Amino acid sequence: MGCWLTRHLSWRCITMLELHIGRLRFCFGFSFFLLLAVVCRWQAGSMLLLSFLAILLHEIGHFLAMLLTKTAVKSINFTASGVHIVRSAVQFVPPLRLVVVYLAGPAVNLLLALLFLGRSREGMAGYFGAVNLLLGLLHLLPAGSLDGACALREALSFLLPGSWVKPVAGLISLAVLLGLVPVMGGLAGKISPTAMLLWVYLLVATFREY
Repeated sequence: MGCWLTRHLSWRCITMLELHIGRLRFCFGFSFFLLLAVVCRWQAGSMLLLSFLAILLHEIGHFLAMLLTKTAVKSINFTASGVHIVRSAVQFVPPLRLVVVYLAGPAVNLLLALLFLGRSREGMAGYFGAVNLLLGLLHLLPAGSLDGACALREALSFLLPGSWVKPVAGLISLAVLLGLVPVMGGLAGKISPTAMLLWVYLLVATFREY
């Protein structure tokens, strides 16, 4: 979900199709149709589609939480990187209500991971469970503009004076990311290049955010 930030200048967000249902706007980006073309052409099928489904269910979790908390939705954007929900900037939403909305997406992924990995750790069910586990845990990290970081800032805004929120959130994010290094090394014996690249990306995103 990423704090509902959209980058309109990115080629991934160029809108090719826009639908309106009541006040809700559905935007389908160029990259979304490009992804569909790749799937159809090379039949990259099941694993790619299951990954996209995990992202879609993540956003549905946010959407349902927004409905339950009566948080206004401005648009739902479909891109190659997933489905992104944009909240209306006009409505004021209490911080604790936003915490619930931000954590709803990762909660859906973790519940799905528990369900599917509990049944099987092999085949498509195991893959789908693993993708949901990774997505849920990743978005709980208080890094960059991930759901965990957004929820942390909203929670701190409820507990602390406004001028303290960003510095305290930044310190917590940095401490968590630095603490991940020995954890990643200890779990796998060594840190894979992919994990290290992701860690560096999250570190840079966190510095940019704060």
